[in-house]
Amino acid sequence: MTKEEKLAQWMSARGTRNPALEILRDHFDGGDPWGSAIEAHFQICYSLARGGAEIPASWEFRLGAFVPSEDDNDPDNEDGDGSLLGYEFDLLLRQGHYRNLIHAGEILSRYAAQLKLAGRDY
Repeated sequence: MTKEEKLAQWMSARGTRNPALEILRDHFDGGDPWGSAIEAHFQICYSLARGGAEIPASWEFRLGAFVPSEDDNDPDNEDGDGSLLGYEFDLLLRQGHYRNLIHAGEILSRYAAQLKLAGRDY
C-alpha cells in the first residue's frame, strides 16, 4: 500500500474533533483522491473568501472572475448549482470554525502535494 493510499484510508476511517475534517471524510472519494482533495481545497478557499477571511499564501490560491455565492451552495436554492461540500464549509465558517478550516486546508495542501509527487494528479 502506498503512502497516498494509507492517507486516503486514514482520512476515510478516523474520527476527529475537527468538524471540517469530519466533513472531508464524509465527502472523500478514495477512487479519485486527487479530485476529492482539489475540490475540497477549492471549496475551503471559496468559503474563506466569501467570509472575508484570510487564505494562507502558501496555498497559492487566487480568486478567479467568478466566486460562487453562498446562495449557489444552498441546497434549498433550486437555481443554484453549488456544492454541498461548500455549503457545509460556509456553515462552519459562520459558526466560528476558521482555525478548523485552515487546519483542514493545510492537510489537503500537503496531501495534494504528495499525490502530485506520486504522479497521481491530472
